[in-house]
Amino acid sequence: MATGTLEATLIPDSSILLQDEDKRPLPRCGERTESRRACSYEVQEVVDGESVVVSRGETVALNRSEDGVLLVMNRAPRTNQIIEVHAHRGLLRRTAHVYEARWTKSVQMESLGDVYLVGCRRVLGPCHYISF
Repeated sequence: MATGTLEATLIPDSSILLQDEDKRPLPRCGERTESRRACSYEVQEVVDGESVVVSRGETVALNRSEDGVLLVMNRAPRTNQIIEVHAHRGLLRRTAHVYEARWTKSVQMESLGDVYLVGCRRVLGPCHYISF
């Protein structure tokens, strides 16, 4: 992990997730790559059998792997809540991913105030589309 990055400041060695009884680190499921991509998002819930958007806004994807993403959000979703993330991929091209929030951590950032790091597991995606 590179030193001096936002990720290095906020998170200890992000390549280590758990430790076993012998205190040896166990690696994450997949290798993470730095992203720092601005995205829009929608947090969804199921109400009466229908998917309902309960909040939406802008987020930053700090890093991602084949299995998940680390987001910075203004509001903390509940664990297991579904988050649909949309990223720009050119003039009209966009990509959607569906993630499940696995954990959140409140952090104080001088420029943003109180924000939340949100660790997410990929449920579906990528889905590429054109937005007019």
